[in-house]
Amino acid sequence: NVRALFFSTGYVANLSVITALGLIGKKKISIYSAALNHASLIDGIRLARGQGSVDLHLFDHHHLEALDDILRNDSAPHKLIVIDGVFSMDGDLAPVQELLHLANQYDALLMIDDAHGFGVLGKHGYGILEDEEACSDRIIYIGTLGKAAGLNGAFVCAHEKIIAWLIQKARPYIYSTASSPALAFAVLHSISLMEGKKGQELRARLQQNIALWKKESTFTRWKRLESDTAIQPIMVGSNETALRLARALDQFGYWIPAIRPPTVPKGKARLRMTLSAAHTKEQIQGLCNVLSELESSLPPS
Repeated sequence: NVRALFFSTGYVANLSVITALGLIGKKKISIYSAALNHASLIDGIRLARGQGSVDLHLFDHHHLEALDDILRNDSAPHKLIVIDGVFSMDGDLAPVQELLHLANQYDALLMIDDAHGFGVLGKHGYGILEDEEACSDRIIYIGTLGKAAGLNGAFVCAHEKIIAWLIQKARPYIYSTASSPALAFAVLHSISLMEGKKGQELRARLQQNIALWKKESTFTRWKRLESDTAIQPIMVGSNETALRLARALDQFGYWIPAIRPPTVPKGKARLRMTLSAAHTKEQIQGLCNVLSELESSLPPS
């Protein structure tokens, strides 16, 4: 009963799904969005609210008790829980099983944007659902192809009734030119690599690199957020410190972008490092050595 639709980008896919679901029925739909969700999900909700049919509730994905309370007391006929599979600025994972339990308990749909999970999580790289062994007709799964797959585009997988609704109501899907046959061929080839032996080898190498980074990054001046994914943030606090540290690392040949408000909350500027299977042991250890050196030599803000 599962079908899929292909979109030009993950941003467009998220926008399309949320605005289309905001048109379900004549009564309101309640959307429950994780506070740290990606901008594309936030923008989709903003557009859906403009249609006058959406009530929005934000929740902290680290503390689902409050979400449970809101769902329990919500009498809306339609409910949609929206969350990142891997949070793009923190690197932590969505509590999929707990959210699916709430979706089942309160008759809600669960939309997961797995941009940073597809290709790198799960035995075959199928993403956070494979990694968490989660399967349900309530799940709307969005995977993007601009990260691990090395291409562009995105897809939405869901129950055939939801896909049928999107085909009729998702305006960016209806009124956009279809992607090229060449891209379709590249997508099939990329997926075959990801789910085969080569993909398994690359995912194993990535996990080795993540483990090495966590072991060797012993600096104490800045905080390394706990993450088991490729996204490894270094929290520095102020915008000025983030920029200075990024520039200093650039002088040593390490490009790690400084992320500042409004992308992240005020006072939580960071360097957002993304590890890959292509990084070498020497590069990672070299970065750790440079950070240890800068920890003592970089003047305070």
